Amino acid sequence: MLCSPSVARRRAWKTLPVAPASGSAPSTVGSAARTLNSLLDEINEICEELDIDPRGFFFSGLLGATPPQSVHAFIAGLPSAFAWATLRHCKHRDLTHPWEQHDWTDISALSVAVPYCDVVITERRWAHMIKATRLAERHKTEVGHWITALESLFSTLS
Repeated sequence: MLCSPSVARRRAWKTLPVAPASGSAPSTVGSAARTLNSLLDEINEICEELDIDPRGFFFSGLLGATPPQSVHAFIAGLPSAFAWATLRHCKHRDLTHPWEQHDWTDISALSVAVPYCDVVITERRWAHMIKATRLAERHKTEVGHWITALESLFSTLS
């Protein structure tokens, strides 16, 4: 029997701590667990189709040696989810800029744009975070801020 979404969410919060694999972008228990939490319905559905017990999916060793490594590998395999968790973690660590209401919109938009677009022009702090976390390098995306970044990109392409 599959876990109900509410039970699975509680378990994800309590039992799935995530530590980044060496050499990978940072992740935290909270951001990876929240990302995993948002995908639980899809995970349960896929496990049911494959006849796999979803309660043991991350404990089976299919994705990593330990449950935290399995969760990290799973999230890392989903480009937008990984970008969202990484940007959210980086924003939480940045104590110089308090959270603002539009930050959630920025993270949501950038978590799709960075993995799937060739060029992303955004605010200076987001451009810095994307470069600092190596998301731009990982997805081969040119990232810059302001219109001068776009102009310099066009000059290098021509």
